Amino acid sequence: MYKNAAGANFKEENYQKLLTTPLLASHVISIGMKRHADKNIPEFEEIAAVSCAVQNMYLTATAYNVGCYWTTGGVTNNEAAKPFFDLNKEDKLMGFFYVGVIAVSSPEGKRGAIEEKVKWITK
Repeated sequence: MYKNAAGANFKEENYQKLLTTPLLASHVISIGMKRHADKNIPEFEEIAAVSCAVQNMYLTATAYNVGCYWTTGGVTNNEAAKPFFDLNKEDKLMGFFYVGVIAVSSPEGKRGAIEEKVKWITK
């Protein structure tokens, strides 16, 4: 699929990564959002719900010291991939959740204090 979709932008290195990277994880979970039959639910709410579910997957994996990450690479934005994942035109393929043994430890975080990011407004 990548070869056809990339056309003149095809890169052998990218192709080889697409073939081998998924095999490094014990599990790869596709993340899809099927539009709700009730079209009164805004799309952004459904996207947010999927994102919350993925966050819960992250938290669970972290609690069990399992490595994981969410990527939107590969065929994520390729409309032709949707049928393979049982998604319709109005649905969204939102990426892939890789799960496995932690091979490389993450660097120490560089986040500032919460007070630098949150402004509390009180009356």
